Amino acid sequence: MIAQTKLFFIGNPNCGFGDDAFGDNVVACRDISPGEELTYHYGILETESSLIFGMECKCNSIECVKTLTFDYYRDPVFVEKYFNYMTPYLKAKVIDMRSRWYSSNCYVKRLENEELNDDLVEECDTGLFSLNSIKKGDLVASFLVCDEIKDTEHFLRHSIAPNCILIGRDVFANEDIGPDVELTICYQI
Repeated sequence: MIAQTKLFFIGNPNCGFGDDAFGDNVVACRDISPGEELTYHYGILETESSLIFGMECKCNSIECVKTLTFDYYRDPVFVEKYFNYMTPYLKAKVIDMRSRWYSSNCYVKRLENEELNDDLVEECDTGLFSLNSIKKGDLVASFLVCDEIKDTEHFLRHSIAPNCILIGRDVFANEDIGPDVELTICYQI
């Protein structure tokens, strides 16, 4: 008989989720000593961001993240360490990000001449558009590395009145954006 055990969040976990279809099998991700508390990292499961974002961790481990965010699956170091222990949903998101640099709430659209906006500096024939409503602060795209961020190499066009903001290599919505709206940023030229 297996005793019921509570799993607690910790910055240096000893458990994760197995490869079953639902991700509900708990497996050891490192050796666990007899009597050691079973722990996991919130970043390996999908959670509504409003439930954990900003929550303070009190695990006191050396690797404690202190303040929780909801986007650990976008951190390549975290993914390398914990990918095998993530839920199937998050694994699919990580795999999707490997082949697509923008979020699933966006799509690339070929523009017609009448759709080209006067405040956009670059007049290219494609743009990145919102598929669904996007809330202010949502991550909409991530460039692989900062030195690849050039206005001539991506579908995000430069605008003097952008609705998104570039922070490091990540692009966030700078305002609430409705469906089928072009996403733009101000490239620091």
